[in-house]
Amino acid sequence: MDTAQKCKDNVFPAWQDFIAGGSRSHAIRPQIVESWIRCSRAKVDPYSVTTHRALDICLVMKIR
Repeated sequence: MDTAQKCKDNVFPAWQDFIAGGSRSHAIRPQIVESWIRCSRAKVDPYSVTTHRALDICLVMKIR
């Protein structure tokens, strides 16, 4: 089994559990779980098929 398949086998079930409101897996890197939490707090719909328009880089630099 290659590394990508191992990752998929570990991460996807943990993500599904997280989305369902389950516990956070300690087998998943903290950076990944933190990104899931940020997305959840931002009300990102994990099942949405709609894409959002990217911000213009010039606008982003002006805001900073």
